[in-house]
Amino acid sequence: MYSILIVEDEYACMLGLQAIIKNSEFQSNSIFTADNGEEALKILTSNNVDLVITDICMPKIDGLQLCAEIHQKWPNITIIIVSGYDDFKYAQQAIKYNVKDFILKPVKADNLISSISQSLAANEKEKMQPFSLKMINGIIDQLGQELWSEDSFNAQTSCAELFAALQPVPLKKRVNFLKDILDNLLQILKQHLGVELLPGLYELPEGCSDPNASFINALTNLHNEILNMKICFNNTFIKEVKIYINENYNADISLSAISKKFNMNPCYCSQLFKKKVGRTIVQYKTEVRMKKALELLQSTDYAITEITFLIGYTDISHFTKTFKKYYGKSPSKYRINGV
Repeated sequence: MYSILIVEDEYACMLGLQAIIKNSEFQSNSIFTADNGEEALKILTSNNVDLVITDICMPKIDGLQLCAEIHQKWPNITIIIVSGYDDFKYAQQAIKYNVKDFILKPVKADNLISSISQSLAANEKEKMQPFSLKMINGIIDQLGQELWSEDSFNAQTSCAELFAALQPVPLKKRVNFLKDILDNLLQILKQHLGVELLPGLYELPEGCSDPNASFINALTNLHNEILNMKICFNNTFIKEVKIYINENYNADISLSAISKKFNMNPCYCSQLFKKKVGRTIVQYKTEVRMKKALELLQSTDYAITEITFLIGYTDISHFTKTFKKYYGKSPSKYRINGV
């Protein structure tokens, strides 16, 4: 049983809406009426109302102003607008105030009753959601960052907000929520590691009676696995990147190409290399090229131009400046004078 408020300044139209509801199979325990938004707010302040059906163009406080007030003060109230104006700007503003439907006059009985039933059902479903999709994504992103970046990850602390939001949710639905979050976390972490993390190792057990504890245990196991994989993977990765650069120093090796070759996130690839080697990938590649240039100057009689292209440069001036920065003199002077 629902309480309904009809807000309509045209008396005949208000009676028509009231009659449609009363003569339908829809069950309502009370139907309030008001002929403007100001009167409607007084009724809402002193009565429990589940649904407001309002016109837009009314004296004192119009329908959109009323929707804004309801959205701010009573967000759980369902709102339906009936209007004689097929104006997109009205519908646009109505969406902002979480209006469930926009019906044009003259109102057909079947359309109104269908709209009421669907709008109330949608509102009830929303009430069952512990938080918005935006909040869920925010929590997933935060957990993913902490699992990946923190050496001392405290699952209990990190999940406090999540568990508080899920507290009123029935057990079975809570378990499904937490399973979905774990699946999303595995996808996020896969992007960082570039390897598959098997879901079966970090799932909530079937029929678990304490999903929070199981979720914390799964996250803790996941974090430990990430730490182990990072240690092993990082050492191997650095070694292989160095070999790759040393073998391909004369090619156009970019961070993007290296991260793609080793199936890694470019940002993490860059940070990891600099942390372990003490230089960026570009700096390391330049160092390898300069050592090779020095070797060619000492052991061959190749012209400076030839050496420039052999080590991967296309601009002789750029090569000369870089070489001088490393060794204190230009390639030609080095060849004449040596060290």
